[in-house]
Amino acid sequence: MDPSDSPVTDPTALYAIRDSLYAADMLIAAVSGLDFFTWLDEHPGTVEAIATGLGFHRRPLDVMTTLFVAMGLVEREGARLRTSAAAREHLVAHARWYLGPYYPKVADRPIARDLIEILRTGAPARFASRADEAPSAARWVRVRQRQRRCG
Repeated sequence: MDPSDSPVTDPTALYAIRDSLYAADMLIAAVSGLDFFTWLDEHPGTVEAIATGLGFHRRPLDVMTTLFVAMGLVEREGARLRTSAAAREHLVAHARWYLGPYYPKVADRPIARDLIEILRTGAPARFASRADEAPSAARWVRVRQRQRRCG
């Protein structure tokens, strides 16, 4: 098997399903674990300023805020980020229609806990709090080697 080969079918939809699982946990982490939208509503700013203010690493924060922009919960004005109207109405703790109590506790969501740890440490993901889980690249190589032997 040539490592430069491409699959015949498009796996994009399968990646989207996997990514949506992490997106839900990121939102749970932001609402239940970090009260991120309340903080951002009071401190709009650049990714760098937000990372400094919250003590987060820039890169994972940029990933998180990009997700929230795509979800319509954060708005960009140039480099500046702020909460959207929907986030202000439903995800800011003092809002009349705050939905925070309807979100699971981070303690009940191992992946949400892991995502908070990534924001704080900048360390590579080892999802589901499994110390024995290999980094994604190494796991991918093992799967590809197995496929070559079987295929």
